[in-house]
Amino acid sequence: MPESQDSSNMAPDLSRLESEITGVVGLPGSPIFHEATQVFCPPARHRRPQAVIRPAGTDDLAAILRRAATDGYRVTVRSGGHSFDGFPIREDAVLLDLSGLNEARLDSDRRLHAGPGARILDLAKDLDASGCAVPTGDCPTVGLGGLVSGGGFGYATRKLGLTTDNLMEAVVVTGSGEIHRVSRSRSPDLFWMCQGGAGTAAIMTEIVLRTFPVERVTAAEITMNWEYAREVIVLYDAVMRSAPLDLDLKLKFRTTGPDRFMDMASEGPQDAVPGEPLVHIDGQYLGNRQQAEALLSPLLDHPAVVGLSLREESYFEAMTDLIPLSLLVDPAPETIRPTRVTCDFVAAAIGQGEADALVRFVEEIQYAPEMHGGGLLIEPCDGVVGQIASDQTAYPHRDQRMVIEWELFHPLVCTSEQISRMDECLSSARSQLSHAISGGRYVNYADRLDTPSNWWLGNKDRLETLAGRFDPQGVIVSRLRPGPDVR
Repeated sequence: MPESQDSSNMAPDLSRLESEITGVVGLPGSPIFHEATQVFCPPARHRRPQAVIRPAGTDDLAAILRRAATDGYRVTVRSGGHSFDGFPIREDAVLLDLSGLNEARLDSDRRLHAGPGARILDLAKDLDASGCAVPTGDCPTVGLGGLVSGGGFGYATRKLGLTTDNLMEAVVVTGSGEIHRVSRSRSPDLFWMCQGGAGTAAIMTEIVLRTFPVERVTAAEITMNWEYAREVIVLYDAVMRSAPLDLDLKLKFRTTGPDRFMDMASEGPQDAVPGEPLVHIDGQYLGNRQQAEALLSPLLDHPAVVGLSLREESYFEAMTDLIPLSLLVDPAPETIRPTRVTCDFVAAAIGQGEADALVRFVEEIQYAPEMHGGGLLIEPCDGVVGQIASDQTAYPHRDQRMVIEWELFHPLVCTSEQISRMDECLSSARSQLSHAISGGRYVNYADRLDTPSNWWLGNKDRLETLAGRFDPQGVIVSRLRPGPDVR
């Protein structure tokens, strides 16, 4: 029987399913239910799915989806629980928690076999011991399933590609409960969906990725003076336009001060001036320090520099040094400020006009009294990413240079006025950049203002058709699924 039953929760009758699987069912009030609903997005932690199911493996998952189709309930899926908007936590569906499917191994060809619940930090550590790496994102608690399903940016994207570009094969379960082993030559339509289709009609239970031999890298962290923000933006863009693919840098702005820093327990790091935006450039070079220093010299010689760290270290050490582990080793950090995240792709060069618009956005979220702070991040998405045709994978954003990530902090519960104010802030920034941004948006940074056309561009119709074929009853429900019934 389920661990406990909360009569206020309208959960479907899962008693027959329990006899068909070896996994665990948790109803509201049970420890499993509580654990599975502790996700990165703070507002989503207050939503209550109908129930939680933790499948023990592929056969379990297939049985769950077949039973859902027969009994008429819908399911959502989480692997790491890092959706910025908490999309998997819905009150009209059963949550499938794949965090337990986290085993990982290297085969004799040094390909990584991992479950969707494997976390990025754990994988990076294990691979580092074997002298290899997979290009992944840089948030350590992200689950591999969600990362691969959406794309996967990181500090080696320009040289090694998106995480999803390194998918060799996968075991998937469709929404109708069928099990397939897929690759580019076997069930190519399903494989195409796995590479950026956001898991909207099929769920990966085994992910096979190409690895790369990586030993020492040079990690870079540069702190800049806010006074030079406009110059820094233009200079950063120029450096990245001429940089070899081995260099991957991100430009970050974050608000500080009371009620404006991302960690609610702090006003900012030690080197911050509370109430003044932080300006950081960080990243890594797949080479030695001397080479990195030469490539970075236009930035390092600028008077804006107030802090610098260049370190030769392992790929794993660089990853852990470049992320705020104090916040992110916990998949549901207690002091993380509720954050709305969205993005825009940029194909053109970023000049003075674009820099002015970006600085105005940061000034607004830092200084406008009705705003609550936030950040702005610019990272490259060019290099080998653009060597793949836009229709070869479900992920379509192949001809872009940069992605701009907009971050807006907000109260746990927002009023309609506060939501409208955030919408206005985003719309204003986008309007000022309308000649530079493409209209495409990254599905792993999905926002309430986005549509499937933003995420999938010219691939939307094919994805919608395939979703209807592999999940005709809509058992897997997702805000991300293209089609007329997007909820």
